[in-house]
Amino acid sequence: MSTKKITNFSLLFCLIWYTISTNYIIERLIRMPETTRVRKSKEERIAIIDKKIETHKANIEMLEAKKTIIMYPKARRKKATLKSIVAIAKEQGWTEEDIAKKLGITFE
Repeated sequence: MSTKKITNFSLLFCLIWYTISTNYIIERLIRMPETTRVRKSKEERIAIIDKKIETHKANIEMLEAKKTIIMYPKARRKKATLKSIVAIAKEQGWTEEDIAKKLGITFE
């Protein structure tokens, strides 16, 4: 078992801390205003709740929109490359000469 040695410094520190904390509490109690709680009417409380409901509905709609974007993302567009353009043209029945004519290129 270890026992802590209590020094004069630790006793002094505890006494100062106790004095400061009790004085702070007493000052707070003395300075407290003598006001009573103002109760809100039933209509005011209902209006506050309705406002919160509308805010949460808007948040829910926003989250559902994000959910649909995640579930059904837009198809990514492929970049047009020369190889893909030539492949599509050949699928449509064009030859290399037809493509060159459309582009205005002549080979000798």
